[in-house]
Amino acid sequence: MADDNTQHNCPLCGRPMNEGEKFCSNCKEIADTAYPEELLSDANLTEDQIKEHITEEEQIEENNLSKEEEKNKENDEAQVNAEADKKPAKSNKGTLIFLFVGIIVLVIVGGVSSYLRVQNRNTEETEINYWQQCLEENTPLSFSKYLAQYPEGKYSEQAYANIFALKEEERKKWNELRKAKNTEALISFLKDHPNTPYEREIRNSIDSLTWLRATETDTKEAYLAYIENARLGHYSGEHINIAQEKYAYLDQLKPIEGEELKEVKLVLTNFFKALSTTNTKDIQSLSDTVLTQFYGSKHIDSKAIGDSIKASFKKNKIRSVSYTLLIDSLNIIKDNKEIYFIKAPVETTTTFTNRKQKKESEKYNLTIQLTKEKRIQSVEQDSKNNK
Repeated sequence: MADDNTQHNCPLCGRPMNEGEKFCSNCKEIADTAYPEELLSDANLTEDQIKEHITEEEQIEENNLSKEEEKNKENDEAQVNAEADKKPAKSNKGTLIFLFVGIIVLVIVGGVSSYLRVQNRNTEETEINYWQQCLEENTPLSFSKYLAQYPEGKYSEQAYANIFALKEEERKKWNELRKAKNTEALISFLKDHPNTPYEREIRNSIDSLTWLRATETDTKEAYLAYIENARLGHYSGEHINIAQEKYAYLDQLKPIEGEELKEVKLVLTNFFKALSTTNTKDIQSLSDTVLTQFYGSKHIDSKAIGDSIKASFKKNKIRSVSYTLLIDSLNIIKDNKEIYFIKAPVETTTTFTNRKQKKESEKYNLTIQLTKEKRIQSVEQDSKNNK
């Protein structure tokens, strides 16, 4: 009975199985995939045979595993050897890279050093050229610009010394010009020293001298020149308002002509004839009641002119003075108030009481004014005369 029961039990798990089955339903799938065909085809094998067969299979599998492990070990050793062979090459490559980088660094350092040397040389050359320009200009301003550009420059001490020397020279020259009162020299000084600390004083001096010259000339052209130069800033223009008034006044003056011109010339001719003869009556009839000016005397009564001339003759031992008016050279104009302004050249001949003393001749210009009624109002000798 035991044999029959064994034959109907599963050889793997010992569970009962149906007739004709080699394994129970639970072990059938395992047997199909895990055991060789020859084992499965012989269901009559004993348990020892089966175990022996299984042991052989396990031995084969172990051998295969040993071979596989040995093969893997050989591959690992080969890989290790290969990596060992590669290490020197990697080390050599690192050395080459290090050397290459070192060379590049040296090249860069050398290049930077060369560049800095060139830059220093260029900077030095630039400073030298700038200094040469300052020397050519030779002004306090040019040397001040150098010090601003190169405060610790190669020529900074020389620049300071040049500034002090030029300032001292400027001061001495200005003191000389202040005494000379030469307009042209003052203008030239300003051109040569555009930033001089004496500029204001110099321009005031130029202004005073120019105004004095304009009043002496007393023409609209002279006043116009003063006005225009003041506006250009050549001087301070302290008298510009008066200059404008005088210019406007002289600008409206008109020359006379025709019968009016003849009448004025006749009055002038008769007046100087009366002066030559010291005829007080004629002098008084041809003159205004009080002359604003007569040969240096101001506000003189026309009645006193003849007596004043006679007193001068006696004092200076003069016998007579003859006046000759150069009629053809008269310059006569009239303003909007009917006042006549005359530029009259006159020649005089003086005879002395001492017969041994020679006669004296003189030629000069007179500025004469006539009233609206054509009467002598002023006779003034010009400051600039031809003798």
